[in-house]
Amino acid sequence: MKRIIVLTLIVTSAAALFAADQKKLSREEEAYRQTGGRLLDTRKMKGRIVYVNAQKKADAAILRESADYFYTNLRVKVDVIEGTFDFPNVKPVGEATVFVIDRPDFPSVLAAPDNAWAAVNVAKLAEGLGKKPAFFNARVKKELTRALASAIGGIDSAYPHNPVGPIAKVGDLDKMEDYRLAVDVMRRMDKALKHRGVVPYSVSTYEQACMEGWAHQPTNAVQKAIWDDVHALPSKPLAIKPESKR
Repeated sequence: MKRIIVLTLIVTSAAALFAADQKKLSREEEAYRQTGGRLLDTRKMKGRIVYVNAQKKADAAILRESADYFYTNLRVKVDVIEGTFDFPNVKPVGEATVFVIDRPDFPSVLAAPDNAWAAVNVAKLAEGLGKKPAFFNARVKKELTRALASAIGGIDSAYPHNPVGPIAKVGDLDKMEDYRLAVDVMRRMDKALKHRGVVPYSVSTYEQACMEGWAHQPTNAVQKAIWDDVHALPSKPLAIKPESKR
């Protein structure tokens, strides 16, 4: 009798799991039946980002992988074409252009955000790697991301009308309220400078500076009073008491 009960429980549990799985699948199928699945509506889409491949060191498939990523996430057309990089007579293609070049005399990334173009230099990205194609490919994809963000105004702020906002023409500068930066940009700049070894100054008080020994000579009565108080000799000599006997 016990065996029959155990077997019944096993069959019942398996049936319940199968039914639950079927229910999950049926919901997906039901959603498809009701909607017909998802479609991309590209009828109103216009403009494009273009990767101009002007080198042979990095495989074009790396550029296409980056292009597919931005096509999916920005939902704009991103093309990869073969071409040249004629500096300083740069000729952008599309609404934003990233040139991929092989120039030992150029930096790893060159950006002209007001003109919506940037260049990724694979010659610099190959330095110090030896035969490590995986690292090289990863560097190229990361620099493509950084370059495109720079070219299309990815340095923007959460606050409107700020001087790091996107510029399509010189006249757009007139729409910006001031030359001063918003706090979110300043924080990012502070982080970036610290990463490069830059240390900012700190703010202290005249009294603290006197106590630490780096204060300048007093320039007014208030500072003189603080200076004299900090530098005054003790009125009573320090008494050294004998050690107590245990």
